[in-house]
Amino acid sequence: MSREGRHRQPGLTFYSLAFLALVVASFLVVAGIGLFSVRSFDRQLAEVADRLARRELATVIHSIEQEWRRSMEALTGWDEVRQQIENPVYYPYWRGHRLREYGKLPEDLVGVEVYDARGRMLATLSDSRLPHRLRSEMLGTEPYLRLHPDGLVWFVAPVAGAGKGILGFVAMKLDLLKRLRQHHYRYLLADSLALGALPRPLSLSELPMRFHFRVPPSPELGLLKQSMTRTMMMVVLAVLLLALVFYAAALRLLRQPLQRLLQAVRGLEDDPSAGTVLDESLPLAELDEIREALNAYQSRLSQVHRHLDRKNQELWELAYHDGLTGSYNRRAFDEHWNALLDTVPGSRMPVSLVLFDCNHFKAINDTYGHQVGDLVLQTIAGIIQSNLRNGDNLYRVGGDEFVLILLDADAEAARRLAERIMDAVRGYDFSRLGIEEPVRLSIGIASAIAEHAEQLRNMYWEADLAMYHAKRPGFHHIALFSEDMKSEAGSVFSSQTIATVTEAIETGRNLVMYYQPIHSFREGRVVYYEALVRIHGEHGVINPAEIFQIVESRRLEQDLDRAVFRQVRADLEQGLIPEGTGVSINVSGPSVTEPALFDWLEPMAGLLERYRIVLEVTETSLIRQIYEASRSLDRLRAAGFKVALDDFGSGYSSLRYLASMPVDVVKFDITLVRGLAERNRQAQVIEGLVQLIRAAGYPIVAEGIENEEMLERVRRLGFEFVQGFHIGRPAPPQALPGGARSGTA
Repeated sequence: MSREGRHRQPGLTFYSLAFLALVVASFLVVAGIGLFSVRSFDRQLAEVADRLARRELATVIHSIEQEWRRSMEALTGWDEVRQQIENPVYYPYWRGHRLREYGKLPEDLVGVEVYDARGRMLATLSDSRLPHRLRSEMLGTEPYLRLHPDGLVWFVAPVAGAGKGILGFVAMKLDLLKRLRQHHYRYLLADSLALGALPRPLSLSELPMRFHFRVPPSPELGLLKQSMTRTMMMVVLAVLLLALVFYAAALRLLRQPLQRLLQAVRGLEDDPSAGTVLDESLPLAELDEIREALNAYQSRLSQVHRHLDRKNQELWELAYHDGLTGSYNRRAFDEHWNALLDTVPGSRMPVSLVLFDCNHFKAINDTYGHQVGDLVLQTIAGIIQSNLRNGDNLYRVGGDEFVLILLDADAEAARRLAERIMDAVRGYDFSRLGIEEPVRLSIGIASAIAEHAEQLRNMYWEADLAMYHAKRPGFHHIALFSEDMKSEAGSVFSSQTIATVTEAIETGRNLVMYYQPIHSFREGRVVYYEALVRIHGEHGVINPAEIFQIVESRRLEQDLDRAVFRQVRADLEQGLIPEGTGVSINVSGPSVTEPALFDWLEPMAGLLERYRIVLEVTETSLIRQIYEASRSLDRLRAAGFKVALDDFGSGYSSLRYLASMPVDVVKFDITLVRGLAERNRQAQVIEGLVQLIRAAGYPIVAEGIENEEMLERVRRLGFEFVQGFHIGRPAPPQALPGGARSGTA
């Protein structure tokens, strides 16, 4: 039976380690309690020292304040001050000589001036440290004494006149902090005094709690703390020492030599290339002879393994490393990725794949040459590698594509890493390589839990798809894979297309309207046309699906709606739409609740006498925002516009909602219309739905009519209006037929 298969009792080492673990745990508990006690004692001492220091600081500030008040009282009572207020002609001379020689001014004075009763300086002096006019809150019957956010104290006191009224004011600026730092303290260090930011002027009594300072160390308290700490450490070390002595004695005296030899031999099973088995002599001669024989054999075996390891390492470096960037190559990625797929499934570990692509790298190569292009790749690889965790590897899998395999990293962690790398690339000065334009990356991220093997196999494709989405507007060059990207996999469009669509929406250039007829069974003619937007690009008309993907990704729905409103209005005013008919215009969800929607459409109100204008709003956007939308739509209906519920049946299909919607016409979605062609229960439900809506008084439009059979079926069911390729394809306004008779929807 193998060693792993035999049942084994715990050995001496197990019990020794268990005892040692118990002692270490006790050591940690004692150390923690002692450390907590010391810190608690230190904190209490600090609190007491702080209270004493602030009390001392408050006493000093109060003493300084009393000194200032005495100086101010003497100055405001000086007859020459009153004389200057009453006759300020010689104030500049008096202030420069007599006031400067006045011996009762505070020593920490920054500036002093005399003002009249309205707070104006007696003379405009260029060397004054005070303003020419005092603020209104400083002028009062009581002295104004406040520390301002500039760090200086403002002291303003009234000068009483002969009639007990206020003759004027004396204002001082005083440097309190400088004065405080000159004082000798018992409980704080004067040079450490600092004042934090002040949100407003403060009275001097509020200042002690605003100051920051350090307290002088107390030798007695320091000795006490040291004594407590030393005693605690001695106790803990004594306990730990006893435990270590016991453990060493157990290993030394109880079969230690045999255990060491047995462990060394077992180690050879795991690593045959290991070094010497045992260096130290064993107490038993027979065991020591076995040790020497094993060491001699192992020495020869290690030499062979070291030689093979060197050769294998050289071959591996050549086979699995990219010679240009120093990162791993595509072969290494494939091998590591396949190994990962074989080992991690079944675990709950998150795995992320991050794919990097250098934007416009071909243009860099073509413009600056391959040598500069190689330097760009080396720089990018270096930036990425400098931001990786230990153990993460970078692979170069294409000309300018790199990939990372991140173990134990979910999508959020991968995104944060991608942002750090993106910021580092943006911050690098590529001009030192001779490149004038910025170098940017597009990064795609895919993540999965390792237990989902199918998701792991799809991660590279998902990261690649996310990377292409990162190149699109709205993704900021970093994209996390989502299921929505699968349906859009074939809709990656060029920057030229984006620029064309954006310009068309902003300027109206190359934006045209196509009109698809809507036919009335009752009148036997086309009664209005649905307006469909088209944009002409460099290579022809841009696919509408691409237009709306760009619009949604850049949040341009309202801008597109306004551009369509302007173009439809222009077509109507030019008479391009047959008079007596009308148009229906699609309104996006964001515009439905926009308070300015009425203002956007109001210019078309004057055309309602000649044309019918229907606003088509989707069922989903109305239900989600029915209360907000109703206000705008009700106002438009009152002005003469009609509202059609578009794509009915594609969203909630709820008659309960329909009853409260501000709509005049219901347009059945093409999926419901096609369902009528089936001979099953679904068709019966749709037929019943048609009858219910007709009974409620709503005209109904059938979309997607593509053949005569479908046309006859919706006619028999009672649809009033039909639309589809069988009725007429969308066409530019120039291709529409001439005038038609008036009709209503």
